[in-house]
Amino acid sequence: MWKGPVQVKHYKWWTARDELRVYGEDCGFSRVAVGGRVLDGEEYDISLAELFREELGLSEEDEVFVTDANGVRDFSAR
Repeated sequence: MWKGPVQVKHYKWWTARDELRVYGEDCGFSRVAVGGRVLDGEEYDISLAELFREELGLSEEDEVFVTDANGVRDFSAR
């Protein structure tokens, strides 16, 4: 399922742990990935906006796309 795009700035105070807690069960995912790479445990507490900047090279005004597949919510730059 495809969702998005959403501006990176909306994830400034949101972590992968928040995403999983709020949407995981309802949307059927148990892991979060950025750019196709599943995050490890420590990364679940880092702001998603920060991960998007580091992993995808996106600024706060750029958009990130959300895809749910095979139990993983993946954020990508497309």
